[in-house]
Amino acid sequence: MRVVVVGGGSWGTAFSRVLANREHEVTLACRDAEQAGTIAATGRNPRYLTHTDLSGVNATAIEEAPFASAELIVLALPSAVYANVVPELPGTAPVLSLTKGLDPATGERLSTLVQGRPVAILSGPNIAEEVSRDLPAAAVIASDDRQLALRLQEAINSVTFRVYVNEDVVGVELCAAAKNVIALAAGGADGLGLGDNAKAALVARGLAE
Repeated sequence: MRVVVVGGGSWGTAFSRVLANREHEVTLACRDAEQAGTIAATGRNPRYLTHTDLSGVNATAIEEAPFASAELIVLALPSAVYANVVPELPGTAPVLSLTKGLDPATGERLSTLVQGRPVAILSGPNIAEEVSRDLPAAAVIASDDRQLALRLQEAINSVTFRVYVNEDVVGVELCAAAKNVIALAAGGADGLGLGDNAKAALVARGLAE
């Protein structure tokens, strides 16, 4: 599968490796042409997850990425720039969004900003640094288009990255955003030295909410 991953940060870097490990034809599209040039020349991202081997990944600036021939576009962007980038995407390839959160300006779910093409959401307890080291992880793909979700599951599944399918797009997106709030609160509990009981209670009540 020909895939363009938009976003040269930690998650875009790690997920490019996941796809390359499955022998897909991957292009990592970066906002910074100099960063893309370094990745292309060295097989390493000079800014994020610098240990990660990207030798099987093409890299280019976003404006030069092969969107027209892509069979899938993966979005690994900060939520703050999502609304600016999505309308400018050329071609008609389906979108797989890795971005957690809501649109900061409107509070809308990010998948609703993708118009005129199929869209799926990937989310899970995925720390990019661990995924980039091929440590075991799992995620869920949600889409209104079940066949798209199943095709993506088959394309991404591996021994170390297990993908499940879910049709609840709203639930997956909102839970992905909410769990980051809970994670921040859990970190605050650690920082305040409140103990494991308090942190466990915080997580449990967060899940209930």
